[in-house]
Amino acid sequence: MNISRRGSRQHSHHCIAHLRIEVNGVKFEIAGLKDGEQRNIDISSGLYPPYTLANSGNSVIVTPLGAPGGSAMIVLSNMNLP
Repeated sequence: MNISRRGSRQHSHHCIAHLRIEVNGVKFEIAGLKDGEQRNIDISSGLYPPYTLANSGNSVIVTPLGAPGGSAMIVLSNMNLP
């Protein structure tokens, strides 16, 4: 999972600072995101075999926390991202 936080440096209080991610009941927390920061996390410990999201019955729930109007781009991939 690749997470990229976008926000205006001028209005940084309108950004997502924290994400809660739940993968089949396994919880992951990403805190302290800064403007323009990108993080990669491995959620495979929560996935059911065959460890993919396609046609596997896996469920991913992402809950963003922060000021209203914030945004984040979230990419789910089975490849390593830069």
